[in-house]
Amino acid sequence: ERLAKLILEHPEYVHIEVEGHTDARGSDSFNKRLSQDRANSVMEFLVKHGVAKDRMNAIGYGSERPLVDKSSEHAWFMNRRVEFKVTRERKVVQHSDAAASSKAAPPPVPVPPSDDDTKLPEEGPDDEGQAPKGGAK
Repeated sequence: ERLAKLILEHPEYVHIEVEGHTDARGSDSFNKRLSQDRANSVMEFLVKHGVAKDRMNAIGYGSERPLVDKSSEHAWFMNRRVEFKVTRERKVVQHSDAAASSKAAPPPVPVPPSDDDTKLPEEGPDDEGQAPKGGAK
């Protein structure tokens, strides 16, 4: 909900790419579908909270872009995630000498983590590869 509120408060962020990721367990085709479902779910959540659907797109990368390149419960947990790429509108101004210039976008506004955002669960997935209750989808 905080992310949706932040996006709505900053209309200068014109496009949000929602990227879904998985750990390396499972087949490539399964991980692609799972990561796409993950990204779609987050996008649907943002739409339900007022963010225009045409400002976003969802893409699933499967296990192609790991944060941690190891085989451990912690690495698998870290690699199951959704990331956002947020861009601002760039305006091109034509000068009389026909040279084009663009206005550079300022750096993104950081979102301070809440206490809940900085804590990792103590448990990883169960023996079936399922996320713990309340964990990653």
